[in-house]
Amino acid sequence: RDGLGSSVVLTRGPDHVVLLFRTDVWQTIEDKLYGEALLTPSRIMQRLFSSRFQIGLDSRARMAIPQVLREWAGIEANGRVVMLGQGKSIELWSKKYWDEYQNSFTSANTLEAASELGLGDLFRL
Repeated sequence: RDGLGSSVVLTRGPDHVVLLFRTDVWQTIEDKLYGEALLTPSRIMQRLFSSRFQIGLDSRARMAIPQVLREWAGIEANGRVVMLGQGKSIELWSKKYWDEYQNSFTSANTLEAASELGLGDLFRL
């Protein structure tokens, strides 16, 4: 809770995930986007900006996720949510979409992704 502050920014992410950012981290992203990415058309950036919400946290660090983001992520009332820390963001997944995402990983596509990042040798036995 202390690391998040009194409010956070929520926005759509890829693969039907809701991304949560501290407001200062989001401000850095927004500054960079306005400075660089908005000079060229980008549907991803439009999606990020069109669906962002600054949300207050209560004293127990709870928040209400806006309906448009719940629908995007498939998060149902009283449904299970998977919450993952990913670098400077937190991902919020419906259990259904998380399971589908996890099941999409294979050895082949993991090695391919690692190779594209120049990390392929780290995953070879």
